[in-house]
Amino acid sequence: MYGIASFSFNIYYQNSRSIRGKLEQLYIASLNCSYDLIILSETWLNDNIFDAEILNPNYVIYRRDRCNTNSAKSDGGGVLIAVRKGLECSRLLCYESNNEDLWIKITSRSADDRISKSLFVCSVYLPPPLSLVRLENQLDCISNAISQIDNSDILVVGDFNIGQISWNLIPDQFDYTCTIPNCVSTSLTQCFLDFLALHNLQQFNAILNDDSKILDLILSNISCVKTELSPVPLSNVDKFHPPLNISIDFPISHYLEKKYVIKYNFYKANYISINKEIGDIHWEDTLEHADTVDEMVVMFYSILNDIISKHVPKVRASRRGQYPIWYNKNLINLLKEKEKLRKRYKKYKNPIDGYEFSLARSRCHSQIKISYSIYLENIENSINNNNIKAFWSFITSKRKSRGRIPSEMHLNGTTYSSPVSICDAFADQFSQVYRITRVPSTLSTANLHTDINNPHNAPCR
Repeated sequence: MYGIASFSFNIYYQNSRSIRGKLEQLYIASLNCSYDLIILSETWLNDNIFDAEILNPNYVIYRRDRCNTNSAKSDGGGVLIAVRKGLECSRLLCYESNNEDLWIKITSRSADDRISKSLFVCSVYLPPPLSLVRLENQLDCISNAISQIDNSDILVVGDFNIGQISWNLIPDQFDYTCTIPNCVSTSLTQCFLDFLALHNLQQFNAILNDDSKILDLILSNISCVKTELSPVPLSNVDKFHPPLNISIDFPISHYLEKKYVIKYNFYKANYISINKEIGDIHWEDTLEHADTVDEMVVMFYSILNDIISKHVPKVRASRRGQYPIWYNKNLINLLKEKEKLRKRYKKYKNPIDGYEFSLARSRCHSQIKISYSIYLENIENSINNNNIKAFWSFITSKRKSRGRIPSEMHLNGTTYSSPVSICDAFADQFSQVYRITRVPSTLSTANLHTDINNPHNAPCR
């Protein structure tokens, strides 16, 4: 079947003006959203706050707190980028300056892994009052990064605190929000506009703050960018920094193949038939034609796999693991229905769909707050019931960063980013440990007889 694969990045951005006192509000709000990226500036975070306290477990968090920069101030500032799990992502420390900026690379792949799309993202915060020296230093660092990732898609998002420039929408831009600058020429504004022209960047935010200025800028060399005022902020809104929804669409033609993950459901296996069939096997006769131990192992697993295929049913892999443990079935179904309404409204722009989506979103937010409160209450009650293990499990989950397989690995100066290349790199690294030699087996097949019903003879697992 031929179709269009639309690589879309759905991004939320907000200058949060400190989230230290809003962590629970932000955490609960993130449970009811499906953004690919969440970008925050002026986070005001420090080393005493763990990543797991900020957003729900479906995000990998990269952050650069002010205490980790060369800022003269010890408090305030800071930038954060959270990436939805499922997207390949890596931090690019080599492009970061001494200012408050953060670089990452994200990659989205098609279901058949034949097509991928990468996006380089930079989050910036330049505190006021902005000097020409600080601006030039930041722009020089971004220029250096752009020159090294030539011919790639770039998105620079952040609070530049350049309020002297007015940004007017260009008409007839196919629903995108490209703007043109209008300002009095000063050394500061001219430096910034020269930077945009040099790298063919455009600014895509035309939403004014309460002071009729635009401080938060969306810069990109991509034309298919749309910025809107976010109807549901994740945190309290500062009047000078309206929250933004950023949509980027990359339509690519290719052959679509629906891919399902199939696994065995051993809970419903017919173990009586499995035991009987294994017990009826004459291992000595079966393995007597094998010349080596390796051939015996291959034959052994081939027989076991045939038995498993006959007596263990197959099911599609469940996606239950993407939700927190305290989500119930009704809440999961409600979230799925909300997502369907969101996609339908985004596609057709029907006001009725928009109204239904708004209602579903409100119901989801209410149910999430209720379910999370019940979960916390149960954790607190577990302390009174001397079930201290539940409490410490909760604390550990907040302290630890969620483990995940890295999207990039490095060996001898070479970077490996695909699963196959990473596996090959491990094979090369440890190849000297293994010496494959084929020696005749001296193992008697008589020793392979076992009683499946005797637990002392059961194989190790």
